[in-house]
Amino acid sequence: MASRGGCTDWLLGFWIMLVLGLGQESQCQPPDAFELLKLRQYLGDTLHVMTDNWTDPNMLWNWKGVTTNKDKDAVVSLSLPSSGLNGVLSEEVGYILGNLTHLVHLDLSDNSLTGSILTNAKTLETINLSHNYLSGSIGPDIQLIANLSELYVASNNLNGSIPETLTQCQNLSKLDLSSNHFQGEILGGLGELQHLQLLNLSHNLFSGAIPPQLGSLASLSQLQSLDLSYNNLTGTIPDALVSILDLDMGGLNVSNNQLAGQIPKALSSSPQTCFNGNLGLCGLPLPPCGQDAGPTQSPGRPPTATSILLPMGSQHLRTWVVLTIAIGFAFLCLMLVSAIFLRRGWVQYQKAQLLYSPESLSLKSALPGMLFDDSLKDWMQFEDVVTATLSSSNIISTGRFTTLYKAMLPSGEMMAVKVLNLEKGYSTSHYKKVCMQLESWVHEFHHKHLMMPIGFILYDNSILLLYDDAPYGSIGQSLHTKVQPNVLNTWTSRYRLALGAAQGLAYLHHSCEPPIIHLDITSHNIFLCGTPSTLHAQLGDAELLKLVEASNGTLDSISAVAGSVGYIAPEYALTMRVTVKTNVFSFGVVLLEMVTGRQPGPQADEEGMDLVAWVNAAVAGNLSSDEVLDAQILEDCTKRDVDEMESVLRIALLCTSEAPLRRPAMATVLHMLHTLGT
Repeated sequence: MASRGGCTDWLLGFWIMLVLGLGQESQCQPPDAFELLKLRQYLGDTLHVMTDNWTDPNMLWNWKGVTTNKDKDAVVSLSLPSSGLNGVLSEEVGYILGNLTHLVHLDLSDNSLTGSILTNAKTLETINLSHNYLSGSIGPDIQLIANLSELYVASNNLNGSIPETLTQCQNLSKLDLSSNHFQGEILGGLGELQHLQLLNLSHNLFSGAIPPQLGSLASLSQLQSLDLSYNNLTGTIPDALVSILDLDMGGLNVSNNQLAGQIPKALSSSPQTCFNGNLGLCGLPLPPCGQDAGPTQSPGRPPTATSILLPMGSQHLRTWVVLTIAIGFAFLCLMLVSAIFLRRGWVQYQKAQLLYSPESLSLKSALPGMLFDDSLKDWMQFEDVVTATLSSSNIISTGRFTTLYKAMLPSGEMMAVKVLNLEKGYSTSHYKKVCMQLESWVHEFHHKHLMMPIGFILYDNSILLLYDDAPYGSIGQSLHTKVQPNVLNTWTSRYRLALGAAQGLAYLHHSCEPPIIHLDITSHNIFLCGTPSTLHAQLGDAELLKLVEASNGTLDSISAVAGSVGYIAPEYALTMRVTVKTNVFSFGVVLLEMVTGRQPGPQADEEGMDLVAWVNAAVAGNLSSDEVLDAQILEDCTKRDVDEMESVLRIALLCTSEAPLRRPAMATVLHMLHTLGT
């Protein structure tokens, strides 16, 4: 009995020690690890970056994107840029981040996160949420992050004004709010931030005057960049800004606003691109003030050739002779052009009649169709839209599957109409079902850089998709035809539009489930939308694949070939399949167009060599930048612009690699392009 009792006591002691040991082991596991595991559920780990790596809580310091303190038990940095995250930054996420009491650095940039800026993590010093899909405004409780040093939220869908409480973050050194929808006046109190090094408010909707209080930054030797470009700012450039160190070397950018007056002389050595796009500005580096004051000769202007050759009494006679000849010549030209256009218009109208067979459906009858927004019905008549597509003079661009028209309605409204020809033989009810399914998809997947329809019309075996106006046409038009105004005459504008197109395509590839593969990526299928101050790229035809799926058809339902000449990846001839990597190839060709200014097909100076082959040969032959980059914009480029163009050229060559496996994913392409602008 004694031995049996001793054995029982020994077993009891063993279990107690085992339980205590397990308890001690669990206490050794870092509590931050469990917070991160909860966080993973909210971030949408589509690429399994966290799922495949965040496994053993006892190995917290070895988790991808995680940096711990010296004791390896507390998270000090969470960095997961370009990781395919598509979750929501909700209030619950804020609480989890707040529980990471040692977290000072958060980088979730270049993902597809939605939600809003979180202020629960009060220990943070650096926040980078750029290039996501965040919405809402910066809340007044931003001041709760007392030690905030760097805030990057560029390229989101944020709006509202800058809260005054932001100025209470006295450690703020870098603030980037660019490429959002912020509005109102610029907060003058930003001039009170004593450690500010970078302030980027570009590509927003800020209005009013530039606050002279920003001149308070003049006492700060560390200020490197003040970018206020692409807004709706008015007034003059405050004299207080001229004493800010290094801003006269290009650190100040106020281009593409509505500023007026003379540029302060202290800024005369700045690059011209820092002031372009302000029609009212004058003085170096822009043309002198008063240069275009009118026909009256200014006192300091040298006499014209006419005043030198003619005596004063003969100048009026000479003027009338020249004017009469000019008017007569202009009248003859007008008659000739009118005759040509009348003949061409008649031929085009006959072709349109044959194509659309209007006799099969009277425009006076009710056209089947639908508007996705009921408020549009007050100013739109379907008959007016169809009439606009009967004239090829209204064509904006032509793609592999569609033709895009401009339509001016009697109400004065402008819109774009895409004519999509599907297989004949389907009933009107079938087409209507297709478009109704498209409507649900449009509401589900909305993106700033995708051109989405606002309604449809069914007409003569065609679907007419209705869109908001694309007033500046396409990238291809602006690059390769003499359109006015030319909105791609600077590298800054080209880079910004390339970035937007990349965001749209990356969204299709990485944020949609399953990934959406585009059928025809060309420069003529990337449209320029918005106003000059808010101009952005929108990828067209993104909805075509959904239309094909909805009709239970194949690519043959639209065309036997997917893609356009000059943009088709080499492997397509063997596989006849469009993949994400063929999309990347086509986008790389667009980048080459924007960098070189050349057409994508066979090059006129190189027989049988397309653009991709020509650029590869130029790089292999060590041609200089002047021989490869677009000469039309080079003379106005800064050294940084040229460096960026060369970097984009290298990215484009990666995208157009002959082997698909060597081409980067669009998320990677987007990240590389973003990196250039920081």
